Amino acid sequence: MFIKFIKYSIKEYLFAYFSLIFLVVYWFSAHTLPYNALRYPIIISMIVAVLIAANLVNCVVKFRRELIAEREEAAAHEPVRKARWDCVLGLTKKRLGVAVFTLLHPILLPYVGFIPLSLIYLFGVSYFLGIRNYKVMLLYSIAVTAALYGIFELWLGISLPQGILETFL
Repeated sequence: MFIKFIKYSIKEYLFAYFSLIFLVVYWFSAHTLPYNALRYPIIISMIVAVLIAANLVNCVVKFRRELIAEREEAAAHEPVRKARWDCVLGLTKKRLGVAVFTLLHPILLPYVGFIPLSLIYLFGVSYFLGIRNYKVMLLYSIAVTAALYGIFELWLGISLPQGILETFL
């Protein structure tokens, strides 16, 4: 049963495990900062830790429900439907597309620049997540990019990578 739970949790909650790894790496990279600079990393770490814990608890509850349903089916002498464990950990075209876009974003960011790459990234992720209304995708991409630009450049004073825009400005 434990092996079955491990397979189930890896397939269903791989993102939560990667988030947990990111949280640990983030915390160890930020803990050397002075206390004033640590306020926001502490708050972000706490929020992410609570969300990951909730996600993992949900995994256990969902697994138990499916296990009880499987036992009830077996008790009723109905054919038990076997769980299909993919060797690819449930990677679908959508998940793979979003993962590729997300991995390419920080690699291309210094070369292309924040504004054009974020517009392309958000448009592409929206497409892979199933949004097919191009007006909504375009407005969403522009709004989120503008909001992030305003937060980082204007409000916090953190300069974002200019990339190819640097040659034109």
